[in-house]
Amino acid sequence: MSDLTAKFADLQDQLATQAATMGAYVDTVEAKLQLVNDNLSIIEENMAANTKMLLAALGQTGACFPCPTPSTTVPPITTTPVTTTTAICQRAQAIIATIHNILASFDTLQSFNVVGTFNVLNDAISEVISAIAAGDTVPLPSFPEAVNIVGDYIAYAGERVFSGVGLVEQFSPVEADLVNGIWSASDASAAESQYAAIIDASSISNQGKLLIKAVAYNALWSYYYDTGTSPDVSGFDGSACGITGCDTVSSALTSINGGAAISFVEWTSPYLPVNTVGGVTSDHFTWATRDFTGWTFTPSVDVHFYILFGDGGNFAAAGVPITLGSDVSLFTMRRNDSGTGAFTVLMCPPS
Repeated sequence: MSDLTAKFADLQDQLATQAATMGAYVDTVEAKLQLVNDNLSIIEENMAANTKMLLAALGQTGACFPCPTPSTTVPPITTTPVTTTTAICQRAQAIIATIHNILASFDTLQSFNVVGTFNVLNDAISEVISAIAAGDTVPLPSFPEAVNIVGDYIAYAGERVFSGVGLVEQFSPVEADLVNGIWSASDASAAESQYAAIIDASSISNQGKLLIKAVAYNALWSYYYDTGTSPDVSGFDGSACGITGCDTVSSALTSINGGAAISFVEWTSPYLPVNTVGGVTSDHFTWATRDFTGWTFTPSVDVHFYILFGDGGNFAAAGVPITLGSDVSLFTMRRNDSGTGAFTVLMCPPS
């Protein structure tokens, strides 16, 4: 028995030594794998940057590359006020259709592995723009904007190699939300901001978001929102914009500034949601920036709601409709008891 005790003691010591050795090996391998992963990320970023610079340099050697370099001035988006009429609804649909067609052209180029040089993409955009039946000249992107589009095109082409997802495939699901979002904008600049906000709040890939936002260049917004221009919008229904019926929105367990979870309404893209306001951050899209003046909402539970940031809040009882007044620039709702139970709110636009 004493011999067995000694042998088990030796075995225990041997196993402990082996375990310590294996643990050290695991730590070493883990560190080396992390180093390999970090280096691969750096290599990937460097390759993407080098590719952009090489293609830019090659593009400048082409006989058709603009020389000398065109003006680097990017025209500002106009801020002339517009009224949300059926004509603006048609124009909102038209600009989204134009962007759709540009993205479809890019999809075709990428499907055939066409290198996205300045000349190629500028010509692709020009071809789409020239097909717009308008009574005046539709402007093309400025030189800096076109160069930016080229860089985003190249980055997205690299992403598409792995995802296999086209631009139109990602853009189409949010087109209706985009039309409704930009239609209610007060001017071209506000429309562009709402467009970008909806794209950022969508499930489009990161590189896709950059390219889709870049394609919507400044002069295009100014053109479509200038009532002095004459685009042919006869193919679009002027009554198709806006949220024409009631909608039910749901809550989500939400942490504000990392605090304990509370049930807040989680907004979707038609309501132009944001997750950061005045230095306060949420892990969901908790604040809606769409103007809710005249809207009626009916919560399924007692709620506390805010129509301005830091306004102190208001109370609404379960099942009792509340109609909002003016100056509704920011809107959010949470359970009145600060609880975690789920709830819904029936939202209805002004009739």
